[in-house]
Amino acid sequence: MSGNLIENAVFTLLDLSHYSSNLPDVAKQRYLEKLSEIGCDCPYSIEHQLWVTSGIRLRKVLPDVTHYDLVYYLIFLKSAFTQEEMRNYKSCTAWKTLACDGKFFGMAALLLANSKVLVTARVHHSMAVNLPPLKPWIALNPDGTVLTAHCDCVAGYEL
Repeated sequence: MSGNLIENAVFTLLDLSHYSSNLPDVAKQRYLEKLSEIGCDCPYSIEHQLWVTSGIRLRKVLPDVTHYDLVYYLIFLKSAFTQEEMRNYKSCTAWKTLACDGKFFGMAALLLANSKVLVTARVHHSMAVNLPPLKPWIALNPDGTVLTAHCDCVAGYEL
């Protein structure tokens, strides 16, 4: 058997959730790249009790994220699919709707061993009120810059 190579082998070193295991192949590959970039298991597979969810402890874990950090990520970062700037201007103002209309709740953060921070929350659908809340997450550098983000909505495959 020596000299035989396995072609197109995929080795998963990260703990994947049921959600991430069932993504379409292209979306799953992009998701694995995101997890590799932040050096973390799938946030959906991390036990709830490990996350910081309230008060002063939450504020201590969260880095200072400026408006410019978000604008840079949403506008100037290149899409993984088109390699063009995302230019997601609508999302620069969408947070106001989420925060003011009570659609955003349950924020939690997790400080990783590599000093990166995962932040998650729950978001109610804007039109489909009977569906369970969405579970977006974002990975931040200690300086507040956005590394990557994801949402378990259909459009989240492209973030």
